[in-house]
Amino acid sequence: MAPPGFKVIIAGAGISGLSLAIMLERQNVEYVILERYSSFTALGSGISLSPQVLRVYEQLGLLDDLRAVSKPLVAIDYFDQQLKKVGCLDLSGFDKRYGYHSLFFARPELLEVLARHVPSEKIHWNKRILSTMQNNNGAMVRVADGTTYDGDIIIGADGAYSAVRQSLYKNMAAKGLKVDKNDAGPLRFDLFCVLGVTKPLGDKYPVLNEPTARMDVILASKEISYNVYTIPLPDSRISWAVGGHFLAPQVHDQESFRFSEWGSESIETIHTQLKRIPVSIGGTIGELIGASDNISNIMIEDKLFNVWHEGRTVLMGDAAHKLIPAGGQGANQAILDAVCLANLLHEMPSSSLEDIKRVFTKYSEIRSPPAKKAVEGSAQLSKLMINQGWFADILRSLVLNLPPSLACFAQDAMFSGRPILNFIDPIPLKGYRKDSSVPHTLD
Repeated sequence: MAPPGFKVIIAGAGISGLSLAIMLERQNVEYVILERYSSFTALGSGISLSPQVLRVYEQLGLLDDLRAVSKPLVAIDYFDQQLKKVGCLDLSGFDKRYGYHSLFFARPELLEVLARHVPSEKIHWNKRILSTMQNNNGAMVRVADGTTYDGDIIIGADGAYSAVRQSLYKNMAAKGLKVDKNDAGPLRFDLFCVLGVTKPLGDKYPVLNEPTARMDVILASKEISYNVYTIPLPDSRISWAVGGHFLAPQVHDQESFRFSEWGSESIETIHTQLKRIPVSIGGTIGELIGASDNISNIMIEDKLFNVWHEGRTVLMGDAAHKLIPAGGQGANQAILDAVCLANLLHEMPSSSLEDIKRVFTKYSEIRSPPAKKAVEGSAQLSKLMINQGWFADILRSLVLNLPPSLACFAQDAMFSGRPILNFIDPIPLKGYRKDSSVPHTLD
């Protein structure tokens, strides 16, 4: 187990930060979470968790709580702009193949479930990180209110516009270390996504009364370069999203972007364009927007950062690899990061800088390849779904109507790896598909 007195500073009370905190709690490792906002941000978005991570949540005893605030996702149906069904991805056999159905949540409710398993005094709110420091003896984080936090390591789980990552690069440059050009360069955004979750809609849409959920995707066409996503949630709500190309790419400096507004295309203009788009469950996106209290407007880009760690600082989740929300893999990859890092920290023989570097290097070796595949796959899927023209239409038709054997082959590549934690009681492997995950060990 981690050495006595070892202390972890986690930046960010998101999915990856809270999941790692729960895992550290089970190891009796001391930690603190620094969250820049005053509470969980009410992002209007839905999140899918796959069998990849549900196995470890069952091991942690959280699965029943997660099922209580979600719906099993059993299919993805694809439609053209005239609402004619053009393809279907059947997910109904996931429970038999991998042991679990994928589950779909409203993001705040997933965070609330995770937070219930973290002592409240260990989450410090309104802590916007300004800088980090580290040396042979320890690490320190300085926040905007003037307070500082000391620990043995700093874990940047603070999202795509990570303050920890930016501070890491500055510290590397100050030491004369080379900063990767890809990592330090500006973020270029070709895509936008508008997301929301409606209020309870009662019996307005019959699909809301179903015990399982099917995601409906209306594909881009020659006339409209937007994809529309809708999926039922518990309590008669709908999670919806619209994503597409900006008229011109948006380029932003990573450090300043966290506080910036959208550029040449305003949110209001995009909303006006979206309101008339019909949705497969009935009505229009405008009606869903009108029924939603919390709407998020984000610019998105799939990106893998090459440098994940240096010294006593390490990155995970969106701070290390950003995937577009509609791809569905961002949260799962972040949780897999947490599982790997928690397992390796448990094996760390001491809190020396040498052993910490050994853990972080192994973590990067294990997690970087699958994260790279996920980022590349998300980018390819984004292009497939949004590109316009006759060739794009033909390619979509082929991919969205794969024979079941080929569809299962592709799913196995994504979901057959279902790692668990090495330091608590294991659980039997469910589903007939073997676990293909790489062992998380320092050896």
